[in-house]
Amino acid sequence: MAELISGWQAIASTAIVITILISGISLGVGRAFSIKRLERFGIDEGFQSVVNAAILGAAVAISVLILQISSDFTPSYAKTACMANSTPSGYAMCGINSTIQSSFALSHDIVRIENNLGYYQTLELNFGNFSIHPLPNMQSTCAQFSNSLQSIQFSIFALALNAQLLSFISSNWFGVVFATGLVLRSIFLTRKFGAFLIASSVAFILFYPLMLLMFPLPIKEFADAKNQSSAFLSNSAYQTVPIIDLNDNGAIARKIYNMSFQASSNITNSTSDFTGDLTLLAQRITMLSASLFFYSAIVPFFALLITVALAYSLSRSLGGEIATGVSQI
Repeated sequence: MAELISGWQAIASTAIVITILISGISLGVGRAFSIKRLERFGIDEGFQSVVNAAILGAAVAISVLILQISSDFTPSYAKTACMANSTPSGYAMCGINSTIQSSFALSHDIVRIENNLGYYQTLELNFGNFSIHPLPNMQSTCAQFSNSLQSIQFSIFALALNAQLLSFISSNWFGVVFATGLVLRSIFLTRKFGAFLIASSVAFILFYPLMLLMFPLPIKEFADAKNQSSAFLSNSAYQTVPIIDLNDNGAIARKIYNMSFQASSNITNSTSDFTGDLTLLAQRITMLSASLFFYSAIVPFFALLITVALAYSLSRSLGGEIATGVSQI
């Protein structure tokens, strides 16, 4: 934070000095002419000037505190994957970007699986007088994959929004907000609003990213779903029939037979089971979709709600209420 407000320290210091001068003049004039209200105003403003100076002096200590908290409370998986970052926002953004990339990779696999399902759903064995559709009832499974794909796309959208918010938090704008809040807090007419800006900058820079890091990324769910989808797509028993063999009932029949009975390396056991493996894969992707939705939508909303509540509570402590009764001492 020290780097963020370094350009505004002179302005903030000037505002504090002006406030001290105004409070001193008000106190002297009030006592000289026995104007109690002006004297109390000078005392209160002098106390607020001391508080503002303490806040400004604590800015560097807060920046060191942020780095220390980042090191102590950031999960080990985030440190390992994001060694170049040293702030909570940096670690959180790194985790979000990694999750988005994994989501896109899995989405690509889901689209390929849906194409295969559509292909097998249209296969037909024609025997002249009658025909057979070996796999006609794949609509529900296709719908399940489509719903999971839409859920993952929504999660990617939510993660991208959260990444934009974290980018804004880690930019110079929040340093400006902190320094601007300190300047506004030096003016008695805008003291409460200035305190709110100071509290918001501290809460969003420090607390919001740490709240996100408290909840682990769905790494295991991603690994399970990706491994099973890759194994399913690479299984030779489940690959599509060449176009040249589509008019050969024997080739199609052998393909269906191999998909159901012949030994092959797949994701469930040593025997090919197209519907069983497909069901297991759909369950894994559904579980991942739920975990991803929780991490991308529910966790940021909860963290944002708690952060706003913290900023409001902290702003009351830094606002005008802090001087209640000082002038009566």
